[in-house]
Amino acid sequence: MITRLWTAHLKDPSEIERFERSLQGSRIILDRLLAMLDEKELSMENVEHSLEAYDNANWPYRQAHINGYKSCLKRLKKIINLQETKPNERPIS
Repeated sequence: MITRLWTAHLKDPSEIERFERSLQGSRIILDRLLAMLDEKELSMENVEHSLEAYDNANWPYRQAHINGYKSCLKRLKKIINLQETKPNERPIS
């Protein structure tokens, strides 16, 4: 769990601990949310791959949108994954 992101709004160590326990207690919900994001990410992988897609004059904008959306999904998945730990817990940029 990327603790720093979840508890950045708290200063009191006891409040931080209580909040972290609450997160762990929400594991079933967060795991389901993670699965839904996985499904959405997979569906984004199956977005149009035909050569005709390049004929669209707006293709670069559409591709930029898709890439940004995928990036956002990956960030959200990192934040809600309670099993992921990082040694130096830096904020996700």
